[in-house]
Amino acid sequence: MPAMPKMICLIRIMLQLLVISVIVAPTLGQNGTLDNSTSKKFVLDIYPNRAGDALVIGYADNLKSLQFLKTSEYRYNNDTRQLFARTNALTRKDGDFWTLRFPILGRIDGYYTAFYLPNDVKLKEVNRSAGLGHLISTRNESLVVEVQGYEVQDPVVTIEYQQPLTVADEAINPAYIYLFLAMALLALGLTFLVIKQRKGGRKAAPPEAQQSVADI
Repeated sequence: MPAMPKMICLIRIMLQLLVISVIVAPTLGQNGTLDNSTSKKFVLDIYPNRAGDALVIGYADNLKSLQFLKTSEYRYNNDTRQLFARTNALTRKDGDFWTLRFPILGRIDGYYTAFYLPNDVKLKEVNRSAGLGHLISTRNESLVVEVQGYEVQDPVVTIEYQQPLTVADEAINPAYIYLFLAMALLALGLTFLVIKQRKGGRKAAPPEAQQSVADI
């Protein structure tokens, strides 16, 4: 997840709570309690990082609709329906491209999901199932894909994108390897010649010294 200032995080949380309150309000019964018998609503923010993990935060009426939670770490408040999850089950890498696939099972009355990608990714394609609409924007150093729909069945969103190469991801050019080996061999050969010359000089010194002693 991209780093964000604390103030931006607070503003984003406030906006998220506002959206949740608007969508969840119709599900409140006369006694003020949540009525989940006739409707399902999801309002989620998803933050994939460069390693393929994703942070999922927001409101979810029914965890059974979120199959990725079976292999994920998460916390869920049954009273407020607030979900906090960390998962690597939503993304996969094929060559240079990443695919983020986010499905929800069942009939969903209110659906809103925002995907916050690093702003330097190259977006290839956004696919969504019938009944969903999406909007792409740039916000707070993130490329944001917002998807929304009402009364949809088994909604699925698939996003394909390419991340810029980092130093760790870049392949080493074989030419540099050969150049390095050639320079290493050359340095080794020069070192060997220098050592050999020094040894040869040391061996020739004693006869000269003996001859000068004899002349005396």
